Parts: sequence; C-alpha cells; structure tokens
Amino acid sequence: MGFDLVGPDLVFAGMSAFLMAAGVISVKEGAAGFSNTGVLTVLVLFVVAEGVSQTGALDVLFRLVLGGRGKNGRPANTQFAQMRLMVPVMVSSAFLNNTPIVALLIPIVTAWSRRNGVPAKQLLIPLSFSTVFGGTCTLIG
Repeated sequence: MGFDLVGPDLVFAGMSAFLMAAGVISVKEGAAGFSNTGVLTVLVLFVVAEGVSQTGALDVLFRLVLGGRGKNGRPANTQFAQMRLMVPVMVSSAFLNNTPIVALLIPIVTAWSRRNGVPAKQLLIPLSFSTVFGGTCTLIG
C-alpha cells in the first residue's frame, strides 16, 4: 500500500482473507470488523453486480430501456434520456441496495452515453439521485 501498487481496499480485503485462511483470526472475528451485516450485504451485492456486468446481460436490457424515440433508436433529447434512465432505476433501488446499483450502472450508462452522443455528466447525477429517491420509497431500499 505504501508504494501505491494496489488500492487499500484490495490490501485490507486480501490481508483479512489471508489471516482468516491461515487461522490467525476466526471468520467470526474477521467479519466482526464489519460492524453491521448491511456492510457485508453490500459487499456481496458488489460481487454479484460485477458478475452480471461481466456477462453483458444488463447491456442488452438497458439498451432497450434507454433506447429512445429518435433517429436510429437514439433519444430525442437529454431530458428524454434522463427520464428513461431514472424511472427503472428508481423502481429497482426501491427493492435493492443503492450502492451496487450505481456501481453496476455507471459503466453501462457511460458507454451508452458515448454511443448516443448524450453527455455522461448529464446522466450520472440523475442516476445517483434516482437511486436515492427510490431507496427512500421503501424500507427495503
């Protein structure tokens, strides 16, 4: 970590896993560092999100969701693209944790915005806000 070769998240996760595998600390002690089971849930959701991202399944789904009415399936304008993005994100974040949803959708939205000539900065903030809004709609989110 001192030489900045890998990020601190990888160093700490790797060392924790090593110490648990070596039997220096128990799994219960290693997991106790996560003061809340919600933190572990978010960690697992990140792993699932990366797996889904690697398969490319959501690329096809979001290409349909973000498609639009304009020429060649492009959105007619930025506001239309924002609304097409925000509605399904709000619904999904009402039932899933917000952080993995945003982490999963950032590369998809960025690639989609590049392909369609919509500025990514005009989609990423609405992405974040819509996940927060959807998360406040239910106790699950």
